Amino acid sequence: MSSFMYAAINEAKIYETVVNNKGKKIINRILMGTYVSITETNGDWYRVITAGPDGWMHKEGLTDKMGLKIFF
Repeated sequence: MSSFMYAAINEAKIYETVVNNKGKKIINRILMGTYVSITETNGDWYRVITAGPDGWMHKEGLTDKMGLKIFF
């Protein structure tokens, strides 16, 4: 599986691992609209590749729509 999605919320959390359907140890946060590549799924969780570090995101933190992105 190799697809992509976008962060659906601001400061979407990326976790190092998933245990018992819960993210363990936040290793990264990304801004809403940030592009991520999906490499694997585990229930409601997606393994994502970002600008780094990579990890696991819950499906509620992802969307297939980029949304509005504002640059300052």
